[in-house]
Amino acid sequence: MKRITLILSSFALIILLFSACQKDKASVLSENIETMAAKDPQIVQLAIDETALMEIPLFVEGDLDKEFLLINDGIPKKLDDPNGPLTLTPDQQPVPVKPCLDSLNLAQWQLDSIHHALTMRHNCATFHLQQIQQINQQILQNANQQRQQLLDDYNNGLITQQQLYQALQQLKQQTRYAFRHHPAKVQHLQALRGCHRMFFFRLKHILTPAQWQQFIDCYL
Repeated sequence: MKRITLILSSFALIILLFSACQKDKASVLSENIETMAAKDPQIVQLAIDETALMEIPLFVEGDLDKEFLLINDGIPKKLDDPNGPLTLTPDQQPVPVKPCLDSLNLAQWQLDSIHHALTMRHNCATFHLQQIQQINQQILQNANQQRQQLLDDYNNGLITQQQLYQALQQLKQQTRYAFRHHPAKVQHLQALRGCHRMFFFRLKHILTPAQWQQFIDCYL
């Protein structure tokens, strides 16, 4: 039983170490964004809350005869669209930016600047979405390694069948929890909000005060 505890504890330790590494990356990239944009209540109100769009990853739980299998990462495709939604309606429906911008009679330099700002937002968001996908893959890999170790221990007579069943159930619980509450994933979701806030911060300074107000009236 001590061996089973050691295996499952190792799984948790690997996840925490991976989390610490990812946290440093996310913190560095989002620090300037949050400093500049998060102090503006209007911009904070505009920016999307990704947790409302992110879904729990869909995966098949490992068992005696099958490995853990990740079906999807829980990332809606619309979050990876460079011209996609940046906010939500009260009923959690995404709101696109483009229709409100099209009504502003923008100068060419403004259109070029907004395109650049959207590209930066897309690149920022893509980085954090990719990090979330990598975290999910690491969770999956670790779970399958621990599952195989438990099966090897059972086949070698080191644990009983009952102990194997109990350990697999515990491993399933740990994996479900990791997919839902991994601390590095939370960090990257916070950084995603920063990506969108920074876009609105840039947009506010590209538009004239009158255009900005017209945009706000259309968007909210």
